[in-house]
Amino acid sequence: MSGECTASYLWGKSHALLLDALNLGCSLAVMSTRPRKLIVYTDTRQEPWHHLLKIFWGVLEAQHDFEELPDHLRQASTQQRLSRVWNKIQIFRHADLMASKVLLLDLDMLAVSPEFDQIWDYMSESDPRSEE
Repeated sequence: MSGECTASYLWGKSHALLLDALNLGCSLAVMSTRPRKLIVYTDTRQEPWHHLLKIFWGVLEAQHDFEELPDHLRQASTQQRLSRVWNKIQIFRHADLMASKVLLLDLDMLAVSPEFDQIWDYMSESDPRSEE
């Protein structure tokens, strides 16, 4: 495992989601030197526009379309949304997302500063493992 990457996560069929993914990917391509990975669900990959995501992203298939929720979360009243959020944090277990550090961003964010990559320096300084 080596390097750093910026990642995000996409499910759904909305054109607004496509625009969000393209905007974030483009802003990262301009403002960051790190690789960009987008983990997508089957429902997104079935859309005719999904190939456009490869313009700005290295696209990875979600390993499990719906990871089973842990027992203590299964009783939640918002189980469908919670299932998707649970799967979002499970991307750190993705076999093809090999990086020592992953910055997970929501698609409705943008990288707007040419100093964006300085976040990696901050992350190194705050990592207690870096003091060993």
